[in-house]
Amino acid sequence: MFLSDVSIKRPVFATMMMVALVVLGIVSLQRLAIDEYPDITYPIVVAQTTYPGASPEVMERDVSRPIEEALNTVQGLKEINSTSLNGVSLVRLTFNLDVDVLAAQQDVQSKVARIRRQLPPEIEEPVINHFDPNERPIMSLAMQSEERPLRDLTSIADEIVTPKLQAIAGVGGVNTAGTEVRQVRVELNPDAMRSYGVSVPQIISALQRENQEVPAGRVTRGETEQLIRITGRIVQPAAFANIVLASRQGVPVRLGDVANIVDGAADKRTAAILNGTPALALDILKISGSNTVEVADSVKSAAVALEKILPADVKLRVIRDDSKRIRDSLSDVELTIMLGAVLTIAIIYLFLNSWRSTIITGLTLPVSIISAFFIMWVCGFTVNTMTLLALS
Repeated sequence: MFLSDVSIKRPVFATMMMVALVVLGIVSLQRLAIDEYPDITYPIVVAQTTYPGASPEVMERDVSRPIEEALNTVQGLKEINSTSLNGVSLVRLTFNLDVDVLAAQQDVQSKVARIRRQLPPEIEEPVINHFDPNERPIMSLAMQSEERPLRDLTSIADEIVTPKLQAIAGVGGVNTAGTEVRQVRVELNPDAMRSYGVSVPQIISALQRENQEVPAGRVTRGETEQLIRITGRIVQPAAFANIVLASRQGVPVRLGDVANIVDGAADKRTAAILNGTPALALDILKISGSNTVEVADSVKSAAVALEKILPADVKLRVIRDDSKRIRDSLSDVELTIMLGAVLTIAIIYLFLNSWRSTIITGLTLPVSIISAFFIMWVCGFTVNTMTLLALS
């Protein structure tokens, strides 16, 4: 009764309050973040270690277990578990909610670095990452050509497409799959190596010595000083065959005498196929906290602009878009609000049989809906808090 009495006795005051709520609701609606997951900090840190060629048993014994034992003493640790796969070890640490995740990540990194010498020397450097589901790709683009090989498409993607996409506001990175990277192979001939008395370490040392670009000091002339640099990097692959490995009875033994030089491609570890034809896949990563829908729209616009400057046979199309799921959810919410408004007005008219009450309700209901957006914006931290409590 209090609200109705105030509205009847002080109509100007009630009108101004409604207008204030409408303004606050409109401003809040414009600032309301749109994303699939809430913007929260997950108390999870993952340590990933790669050991090429190792079996899961070896990864468990030589990598996962020593890392687990070293990380058991991290402060605020709630749970630790590991997964050992072929050549990969994943150690997952879950912390309490009151722990500073960034500080915990640095602590984990320092403890892993401390036991680095106890791990197999052949492993790659462990990577310590903070778990965030928003860091997964939000879009995937396919780059395809019916005339060009994958090697040419890879060059176009590295030189033109990827830099343009990374320059878009909100894009954190671009991951590529199905690429074919150029690689110069030195295929050794064991029989020729034995006949010339050349070993594999000699060949590796010669390649490192003859194919490098190093600084050679400074030259001072009067008041000027110039830097000297030795440019010894080989440009043409055929020139590798002229590298001298050793000398036998005054005759130089060259790399071409014991090996074949092949200008080929690196071994493929990933593949992308679209409609039965090989292609390149470009996965778009967004910056944490940026609007997924806005980033997706910007990437689509950039893809259309890139198709105009790319060769005519190169096609760039969107094959996956996570923003569509977000748009569908928003459309469902808007439809539900509209149906609720229409049904509320219809029910009030049928029960009260009064156009005056219906008109008043029709004017009040939009104010209530817009005010709800304001309440959602002000109380948005509640959703994040509930999500964190669910994680605990």
